[in-house]
Amino acid sequence: MGSRFRPVLRDLVFVGSRSRLQLACFLPYSGRFVGCTMDHLSSHPAFSKVIARLSLTLISSNANMTSVPIAHVREASHADFTAIKELLHANALSSEGICAPGAVYLVAVGQSGTVLGTIGLELSGRAALLRSAAVQPEFHGNGLGRQLTYKAFDKAKECGVRTVYLFSTDAGNYWRRFGFESVPVDEIARVLPNSAQVQSYSADGSLASEVGWRLALEP
Repeated sequence: MGSRFRPVLRDLVFVGSRSRLQLACFLPYSGRFVGCTMDHLSSHPAFSKVIARLSLTLISSNANMTSVPIAHVREASHADFTAIKELLHANALSSEGICAPGAVYLVAVGQSGTVLGTIGLELSGRAALLRSAAVQPEFHGNGLGRQLTYKAFDKAKECGVRTVYLFSTDAGNYWRRFGFESVPVDEIARVLPNSAQVQSYSADGSLASEVGWRLALEP
């Protein structure tokens, strides 16, 4: 492994088959996943103390979990938005406003070119709304959504964002893992009044029933 190989435990997703388990390590500097075996990891100092615990986790994990093809994360192009809409609908999420001005989307793309996951940001100065986080249903629980989330944080910081908000009524525990804390939805509406999602929730009267979350990004 080269000196630039600096993944951390959060940057692992499971790939391959159950008969020959591998891991894909996400390399932040390239935005790509690269394959590596358990032997590679156990020989790397950063992982030597966690391999036993990771192995136990694999043994006890869902036997029906679908493997993730090696993928890379990139900014979505106009040609990706049909696939993004289909992906959002497959996850029972609205696609309204995803092409609004100021919106940036990332996609995780498999080797065949298939969009496996997506996440969006509605940017507004030093604040942004994270939205439309979704992966193909058969890949739920494999870590792909986590990778997209961290890449979205990196993109937000590149754009000068200091605070990220989101709406989530039923996945609060998931977002707490990233450091989000609950905030009144009125704060989001005040900070991001031009957000397509904020405007949509305000227009249909559902804003008051939403749950708001906030994360201060590290410099």
